[in-house]
Amino acid sequence: MIPSGTKFVGINPNFPTAERKSAQVNAAQEVYTIEEIALQTSPTLQQVSDTGGLDNGSTIREASVERFGLTGISRVCSQGYEIQFVNGVEYYWAPESYVFQAVSSEGHPPTPSHDNTQGFEVNSVYNDLKGRLSYICTDSATDSAVWLPMAGEYAPGLDNASGAVSSPVLTNAYYSINNGYVDVTIFGIIDVDFSTTNEGIFDFSLPLVNISPVLGTITFQTSNQCNGIVNDNISVFSNDITFVIGDVPFVAKFTYRAY
Repeated sequence: MIPSGTKFVGINPNFPTAERKSAQVNAAQEVYTIEEIALQTSPTLQQVSDTGGLDNGSTIREASVERFGLTGISRVCSQGYEIQFVNGVEYYWAPESYVFQAVSSEGHPPTPSHDNTQGFEVNSVYNDLKGRLSYICTDSATDSAVWLPMAGEYAPGLDNASGAVSSPVLTNAYYSINNGYVDVTIFGIIDVDFSTTNEGIFDFSLPLVNISPVLGTITFQTSNQCNGIVNDNISVFSNDITFVIGDVPFVAKFTYRAY
């Protein structure tokens, strides 16, 4: 083992070759300790960070933003975009911006405390790798943040029935969110009476607020001829005046953009 402080002699490669061979050859030599050599050949991450990062402007450093009281470590690119790892969670964000995405290996879903004080905003995404579920933030208010699973069951309201339809009742409903688009399927039953009018309309609520038209179709489980469309509400049409039935099963399928 080499004792600490041991001196080593090295030739300065930039010193002229002719002068190395001269009587002043010692002037071409530089003396290093083992610690200095170690620093030159294998700097620590802390030393890289302390000296301003890598040559391309990126760096790895102790994070500066607290997440639930901890800072962890950050990888920062030359443009300031940052991936912070703390307490089993990666946070993707940029200076003066919100957390675009969090990736967790904890196995816990986000809570109401995953709010604006922790860098989350509406449309932030939280991926629970252990639980194999992803969530989107629909409200980032302090201590009362709301996170919606990116797929699952929900309970839409079915309201304002008029014309040839009445008394819509929900059986169940499902949705999935992919790249900002939401696919929804609603199962239910409804009373129909086309003996006096050929159109009926009713409304429904969405799992996530829309920023595009809501478009799709509705199908009735009946042998009667009937057409139905979804265009922000549900409209059904029939010229069959004998189509007067209670508790007709229906399926409505539609898609819209949420973000």
